[in-house]
Amino acid sequence: PPLYGNFSSPTAVARRLNGMKGKIARLSGGEPLLCFDHFLEVLSLVRKPFAVETNGILLDKEKVRALKEFDVLVRVSLKEVDAQSFSKITGAEGRFFERQVEALELLAREGVPARPAITFNLFPPEKIVLLQRRLLEISPAYRLELEPFVDYGGALERLKAIGIRPWSF
Repeated sequence: PPLYGNFSSPTAVARRLNGMKGKIARLSGGEPLLCFDHFLEVLSLVRKPFAVETNGILLDKEKVRALKEFDVLVRVSLKEVDAQSFSKITGAEGRFFERQVEALELLAREGVPARPAITFNLFPPEKIVLLQRRLLEISPAYRLELEPFVDYGGALERLKAIGIRPWSF
């Protein structure tokens, strides 16, 4: 935290979110669900609909059921289209890609609003179509949100080093 910001109490976070203009409060970046109890307390103090962006890997049945108690949308940001690309991009075992899919299944089963999203221009369109079909089998509401790759702080160089280059139209 000293290098990248400050730790804030749930009350301080909620105060800032409640004071911001806009109809929806949103947390994204740095995996907001790492400190889940802290996150739940923030949710309990925010007085407007809430959106959180996560990779979904930390979500389990207990956490999803806890989220069900709040007016929250969970945006699951997929960084890949399958286990092989997950391993290549993240350096982690490909099986963790399945944790993201399992999180989306849990969210659908428990009735927690969710949206899957992907950086579309890192993968062949046919792979994205296969992923979209798989997600629609989980829930007809799961239409992939497509976002372009944006280079934040050297990500492009890291991708190039492993042989991935964003494409454009």
